[in-house]
Amino acid sequence: KALGLLPRFAGSPHRQVVESATRIAGSVNGNLVEESLRPNYQRFVQGLLGARARELGLAPKPGEGQDDALLRSDLVALVADEGADPELVAEASRLARRWLEEPSAVDASMLSTVLVIAAQNGNAALFDAYLAKLEESSDRRVRGALFRALGAFRDPGLARRALDLTLSGKFDLREANGILRGVAGDAATRRVAFDWIVANYDRLAPQLPEAWRGGLAMMASGLCDAAAREETRAFFEPRLQGVAQGPIRLEQTLDSIDRCIARRQAQLGKVSEFLRAY
Repeated sequence: KALGLLPRFAGSPHRQVVESATRIAGSVNGNLVEESLRPNYQRFVQGLLGARARELGLAPKPGEGQDDALLRSDLVALVADEGADPELVAEASRLARRWLEEPSAVDASMLSTVLVIAAQNGNAALFDAYLAKLEESSDRRVRGALFRALGAFRDPGLARRALDLTLSGKFDLREANGILRGVAGDAATRRVAFDWIVANYDRLAPQLPEAWRGGLAMMASGLCDAAAREETRAFFEPRLQGVAQGPIRLEQTLDSIDRCIARRQAQLGKVSEFLRAY
């Protein structure tokens, strides 16, 4: 019902209304969109918000209002990612490569968005270019954007390469945490992140502040089936006993997985029925 109402509000002149429509449209991605219906979901998102996102574009415009400036990043990210909009993806990829040579090519307010969109659709050559830029940069804002972008590559091999960087000794783990969050936060790579944490936990955990170790369990929060829940519990429960906030973080993670399973059971059928119209 909520998805069906969105066409009435997506074209609103009020930013907050469009932001709400954007959040609702994006809320089903990941665990409520069957792979066979992903092209339908992409058509739904493009039809709903594509024109507005392409109008806003990837760069601020002279004289634009504050609402457009505030809306741009989230709206463009949704349409380029969940909507797989070819125009926005191509433009982000072009701008990202240009930025590597000419930093003024991308406005600071859109840097992370542009680099991430390009990475989601990028290859090993772009990964290597991002890494080289990271190694030469001392600007914390730029480094933060690059860490997030390195965690956004969807090729499993590149996702593992990005995760391996956190243990390479080249970077402070606290700074490189954006990689782990990025890989774990994307439906396409969250299982890669979980398997990598399991394989590397004994190397990774001792390098983290104790208060951060419980957060490793929370990287499994996006998983959404009973088998993954049991894997998460069995692996982390003995390892987080006695760790500051560890048991609480694990309990929160298991609760998140339980809620995802229940939501999927309750809503997957109806969301699929809705998307078949697209």
